[in-house]
Amino acid sequence: MRDYAASFVTGTDDQSLSLDRRIGTCERQSGRRVMNAMPALTTSSQHAKMKTILIVESEPSIVTAWKSVLQLEGYLVLTASNGREALFSANGRKPDLIITDRSMPLTGGVEFCRHLKQGPEFSRVPVILTSPEHLNPSDAGVGDSFLLKPVSMDMLLAAVRRLLNAYS
Repeated sequence: MRDYAASFVTGTDDQSLSLDRRIGTCERQSGRRVMNAMPALTTSSQHAKMKTILIVESEPSIVTAWKSVLQLEGYLVLTASNGREALFSANGRKPDLIITDRSMPLTGGVEFCRHLKQGPEFSRVPVILTSPEHLNPSDAGVGDSFLLKPVSMDMLLAAVRRLLNAYS
């Protein structure tokens, strides 16, 4: 598994790449250093084939970290800082999966999920609900998976892969 601790993101939302992807990685072969070429920016035709993940989170540092990791894994990542923005974003480009915090300003994650799942277009979009607190019994069944914060990158990626495979 890739070590994400040193990832650094730069550029616009559509052009964000980690520093290690832009400069490549070094390996030793036959006693000499070799730079491995890494993929360039993705084209719009590649975006069409990528799975789209919507992150709904009010904490900017979490958004940055999760977005970086998911982009490195080859996902197209959209972000919103609350449920209202997320509804607008989801209607603009339907996500294949949503990761949302339970508690946010304006419209929280639980309310966002309940509203989203009412419509037939989004009823089958898997949702990962996150929170620093255990889930309330009344919130059970709102999401397809629940992750207690802080969430390790391995746990996040495992949940994303599992749900995308199950709903494909």
